[in-house]
Order: sequence, then structure tokens, then C-alpha cells
Amino acid sequence: QDLLAPLQGETRFGQEVKQLKALVEKEALPEPASEAKRGREEREALYKNTSKDIQKWFPQIHSMNKADQVVLEPQKSIRDSTKAMVSTFDAMDDFEKELQEITQ
Repeated sequence: QDLLAPLQGETRFGQEVKQLKALVEKEALPEPASEAKRGREEREALYKNTSKDIQKWFPQIHSMNKADQVVLEPQKSIRDSTKAMVSTFDAMDDFEKELQEITQ
């Protein structure tokens, strides 16, 4: 306001005075968060997400810790052999049907 007082009587600065008054009346922008504070907030959010993901493994880990012996079940193979895979093959398109006719 003190800076605008000398310009009040001047008619040639009317537009500038209006613009400056509008700027003065606007709310000030919030202070930008410091880098340390922003980093802390990001780490806190990541920690919460990771903690939520880890919670689903707790029952399994606790049962494995209490068990005398940990048994990991072997992965079952989809096909026992190539012969089993070939015997159950169904041709889907023309190209596969041609290949099936040639190979049999």
C-alpha cells in the first residue's frame, strides 16, 4: 500500500495501479516444502505401502518359523514330456493345420 500511495494521483499509471492492487489482494502462495521435508513425506508413503504388502506374508513366515522342518512343494510341470504335449495339440488356424498334416 505504501508503494502505491505516490501513484494514486497520477492518471497515466491507472492501469498499473489496478493491476498492483489486484496482486496485493490475492492470497500469497504457500511456502514450498523443503527438500528434506518432501523426502521424508515420500519415504513415509513408500514405507506405508511396503508395510501393507509385507503384511500378507506374516502368517506364512510365522508358521515356517514355528515348524520343525520347512517343506517347499515342488512345482508341478505343465507337461510331463514333449510327447504328451504333441499328442494333445489342436490346430487353431490354417497354418497349424497344414503343419499338422505334413508332420503326421
